[in-house]
Amino acid sequence: MILHFKKLDWILIITAILLVGIGLLSIYSSSIGRGDFLNFKKQIIFFTISLFLMFIFSFFDWRGLRENPYLILILYFLCLLGLLGLFFFAPEIRGIRSWYRLGPLTFSPIEFAKIVLIILLAKYFSMRHIEMYRVRHILLSGAYILLPIVLIFPQPD
Repeated sequence: MILHFKKLDWILIITAILLVGIGLLSIYSSSIGRGDFLNFKKQIIFFTISLFLMFIFSFFDWRGLRENPYLILILYFLCLLGLLGLFFFAPEIRGIRSWYRLGPLTFSPIEFAKIVLIILLAKYFSMRHIEMYRVRHILLSGAYILLPIVLIFPQPD
């Protein structure tokens, strides 16, 4: 465990904490005039949960994603199913079906799809970097992006 702490990218962690601190300061200063600190308290809770999750995910061995391209494709298709399911299973909130409700929590598959799409394209470009000038590879990488866009854009922002 101590060895794991030494291997962490502390510059990245401290930078993230500083950015969150600046954001919290902005939220706090905008709440002073109204006397309503609910958003500030929520952000502190979200920050604490995120910090905990960041630490947990730092134990995950990401080499499995690099060595197994099918795992990334499976995650991609699960994201597409999650985005498609928004049209059928997500509650409509203010005319938008962008969130799944899980008890008191809400979950947006769009955020997870962004991360998976970045990983998928990084894997694809690293495998095909020599042939990327070919139209076929450009169109295929565009198709990877187009499918989620087609499922996301019908929802108003």
